[in-house]
Amino acid sequence: MDTRILIVDDEPSIRELLSRYFRKHGIEVTTAPTGEKARQLVREGKFDLAILDFQLAGENGLDLLCQFRTDYPRLPVILFTGFGDGALPAQALASGASAFLSKTESLHAVLAEVRRYLPSAQQSPHPLQCMAPELASQA
Repeated sequence: MDTRILIVDDEPSIRELLSRYFRKHGIEVTTAPTGEKARQLVREGKFDLAILDFQLAGENGLDLLCQFRTDYPRLPVILFTGFGDGALPAQALASGASAFLSKTESLHAVLAEVRRYLPSAQQSPHPLQCMAPELASQA
């Protein structure tokens, strides 16, 4: 498992559910129940992506998002929430979130969105580069 993601959510059941699912799909997962713990983990290690709950106990996920944008501008961050307020997705994206997902999304949809922002997805070769040289020249 070379891919590492950080899941920040104050609900243990959400952290456990996402962790098990991502690990089953070959993604290494570290979890944090608070923004403070998340900050510490990001300072100490390298992550390919972070998933932040919007409504953390005692803290707003948007504040943590803004700090990550300032301190770790290349870290993709997905804001994940159970609240579907109409203005929240636009606010999250304007604050620098890579994506905004509802906790009502299927695990498959969450995984698909996570994979969009992983380094391997962004560095995948163009399809023509995978073709035999004689076929690529005809394309």
